[in-house]
Amino acid sequence: MNSNRIIIIITSLIIVVGIIFTLTAGFNANMMTKEHKAIELNIGKEFKVEELKEITNAVFNGQQVEIEKVEIYGEQVLISTNDITEEQKTDLISKINEKYGTELKAEDVTIQIVPKANLKDYLTPHIVEFVVATVLVVLYACIRYKKLGFLKVGIQTILGIVIFEMIIFSILVITRISVGNNLVAIMFATYVAAILGLTMMFEDKLKELKLKEESDK
Repeated sequence: MNSNRIIIIITSLIIVVGIIFTLTAGFNANMMTKEHKAIELNIGKEFKVEELKEITNAVFNGQQVEIEKVEIYGEQVLISTNDITEEQKTDLISKINEKYGTELKAEDVTIQIVPKANLKDYLTPHIVEFVVATVLVVLYACIRYKKLGFLKVGIQTILGIVIFEMIIFSILVITRISVGNNLVAIMFATYVAAILGLTMMFEDKLKELKLKEESDK
């Protein structure tokens, strides 16, 4: 059995298992895609996420917590977790005031309830971008590598992108890696990787074709 056949078999198995996992278990959606609670605080000075992490670990013992800077000056923070009680809010603000010398008041801070988000909601706004980008990439590849066969290159480009994306998504769902709003970044990264891989493949084939033409003269 040659190496190409082995690669095809392994790739097919990964995709099939990935489809089965997607239909039965789905992706391992992280906390930010589920209904959760959040607090937005204006600390008024730059802070390090690691420092806030120590505080939230003490306040939300054992809970998954996401900390995100929400403005360019790095002075405002959004703290999200699956649940926030009034006692936890008061304790959090007290510890932040003690750490940073701020004068935040618990009664001025609202606990936000963030509704559940579907993973497809992250991808849907970018579908048009991917379609347009793919059309341009396919057209460029067909023109650039027309000596390899205009239609053949177009089909290989489309299949290459689709298959590579399916492999990555299958690996994500099989390994149960947590995904959420990072899904778009992963999709873009794998998209670029697929294009680079296809470009290298076509370049190699084009060189081989030129060498063959030169040897035939």
